[in-house]
Amino acid sequence: GVTDTTKAKRLLEKSAGEGDAFALRVLGDLHFDGRGVRQSGTKAMDYYVKAWRKGDVEAGAQVAHMLYTGDGGVGVNQRVAFDGFRYAAEAGHPVAQRRLAVLYRGGRVVHRQPGLAHAWFTIAAESGDARAKDALRDTGSALSRDERVIAERELPKLRAKVEATLKRLAALR
Repeated sequence: GVTDTTKAKRLLEKSAGEGDAFALRVLGDLHFDGRGVRQSGTKAMDYYVKAWRKGDVEAGAQVAHMLYTGDGGVGVNQRVAFDGFRYAAEAGHPVAQRRLAVLYRGGRVVHRQPGLAHAWFTIAAESGDARAKDALRDTGSALSRDERVIAERELPKLRAKVEATLKRLAALR
């Protein structure tokens, strides 16, 4: 007989074929985890990219994570990962907001910007990311006066950008 997993996969593939971003992301999850299908980071990435192009923020964050870490054997491209984290962060994804802050704090992928990192940690913490709250305590005390000024100047701009992105995405739905 046909299993529930097989039925679900068929329905997801049908919806994905019709361009449904959620179905594309879920198929990516199935391939990434190897649930009901053969595990394949490459197939997962293909589905995530398609979902991301359709505006799925979670898929964008997953693409960024995979490219940053190389999870699923897709290779590492931290510059593209940075762009993915920025997209998802601006679209309100708390984990992506924290990861973007980490990139700004570390300065490996982009120029080190502690003030901007602090602003993103603040937004991620406000969005409920517990690890961002911890990082915020650590980074806040380490900021110079100039870096604190930058953080305070950038924070309202970033909040406005996130709000505008959320409104734009809501209008697309």
